[in-house]
Parts: sequence; structure tokens; C-alpha cells
Amino acid sequence: DFIDILNATDGVLLARGDLGVEIPFEEVPIIQKEFAEICRQSGKPMIVATHMLCSMKASPRATRAEVSDVANAVIDHADAVMLSGETAIGEYPNVTIQTMARVIEETEESRLDDVSFYQLHNLPDLSTSLAQSLHVMAENGQIDLIATASSFHPIADTLNTFRPNVPIVMACPNRATARQMMMRSGVLPVVFKDDPGTFIHRMERKLRTMKLVKKQQRVAYVTTTPSGEAQLTIR
Repeated sequence: DFIDILNATDGVLLARGDLGVEIPFEEVPIIQKEFAEICRQSGKPMIVATHMLCSMKASPRATRAEVSDVANAVIDHADAVMLSGETAIGEYPNVTIQTMARVIEETEESRLDDVSFYQLHNLPDLSTSLAQSLHVMAENGQIDLIATASSFHPIADTLNTFRPNVPIVMACPNRATARQMMMRSGVLPVVFKDDPGTFIHRMERKLRTMKLVKKQQRVAYVTTTPSGEAQLTIR
């Protein structure tokens, strides 16, 4: 059962080639969409892989079907898409990556990858409700960036559940954690050790240093209290 697997793991890699061997191939697209939605709602990252730009192993141009496949994974709200043979043994690895990046960026700029307001329901806890509120605030232009830390559980794991259309800057204690957080859609990890007492001031300096915010832009700082309750500060 997929739910049992999901509960026991930190993330999901949907390898369509292997999946197509186990189930009828015509079921794979629907399974991809269903699993992606379950992963998004649970706050766990999902990667879509296998044959995404397979023809580019030998050609500098992708097929229209492959371009649509990459775009559909973005529309499904997958956190990441993955290349394998195209870059491992292909003749055009750089062009392949550039092609995939262009397709992703074009699709993300459309409304089709947005989480519908009709999907913002059945919120089980305060962290998820706060994530929903940040989504609405981002949609209304009331915030320009979200900042938090990987140590602020569980809110840090649920902030991108509703795919807010502003960046989520995630403070991480080391590079290993930062690399893991790069798997999450919309998350930009930065490395510095977190001190809950001074987090907002330290993050403000980091954001200015990295030139991620401009004057008059509003940042939503999401932290937790010593008791573990989520709290929101906008400044």
C-alpha cells in the first residue's frame, strides 16, 4: 500500500519505467498524478523520473511528447524531475539540462501549476493552516518571501504544501541538510546554524547579504516557540 510506504519514508522517487513493469502502462499517468497529490498533501517531496527526455541521448532536440511529459510533472506539483541516461551517457547533457530547465520555468510561470483554492481544505493541524494562510497572502501580494529554518518542525516540512508563489528561504545547519531541502519545490536552502532567540535578525542579515529582498518588500518569518508551536512574524 502506497500510504504505508509513504509513512515509512522521507520522500518518493516515482520511477515510471519500473512502475510500468509492475502495472499496466496505461495506468502509469494516473498513478503519477495520484501519488504526486498524496505526497504534496503529506508534505513529503516526490521526484518524477525515467524517460523524461530520452530521445536527447542521441538528439539535441526533445520531442513534443517529452516536453509535455516534463510540463505535466510540474503541473502535477511534483517537487522535482530527474534525468538519468540523458546526462549519464547521452551525447548532449548540457543541452538536455537547459531544455528541461526552460520547460520547467515556462510551466511554472503559467497558472496551471498553481494549487487551486478548491484544494485548500481538510487542514489537520495548525502548521497546515498556517501554510494555507501564507499561500493566500502570497497570492494577494501581501508577502514577497517566506523565511524559516529546517529545525522548526513540523511547520518547515509543510510550508510548501500549497506551493506559495514566493520563494521559501530555509536556514539549514549544514550542507547535507541543505542538499536535502533542495529537493522541495520552491525552497532555497541557506547554510547557517540556527539560534531560535536571534533567528529573525540573523536571517534578515542573511537575506540582505544575498540580495534576496529589496526595500519595502515584506518577509514572513515562520518560527516555533520553545514549546513547538508555530508562530508568524511579518516585517
